[in-house]
Amino acid sequence: MEDLSATGVALEVLAAIAVGAVSAVLPVVNAEAVVLAAAVGRPRTAVAVVLGVALGQTLGKVALMLAARHGAHRLVGLLHRPRGRRGGRGPRGRCAAGASAAWRRWTRAAGRARSCC
Repeated sequence: MEDLSATGVALEVLAAIAVGAVSAVLPVVNAEAVVLAAAVGRPRTAVAVVLGVALGQTLGKVALMLAARHGAHRLVGLLHRPRGRRGGRGPRGRCAAGASAAWRRWTRAAGRARSCC
């Protein structure tokens, strides 16, 4: 007979949430293997583990998307910060200037596309 204490099930679900969050960010971690192992090892708690993995993957993807969304604004700030004794704004060199201009055009286009809804 398996031990189905509330603490044990809660720990399994918390571990499943953690594995799901890690697997959302790192594709090397296989969440499906955890779900399969839970189904084979403890069939009575498999549904709770599956829901925990799904919740963890959702939270991990939301965190990843939020980081990408806010990271784009930080990149623009890094490209246009004052540098050294020169005190000027903007990147140095033709390549960096072209990349900076392309980045500004792309972010403006993305902002216009998002503001319509």
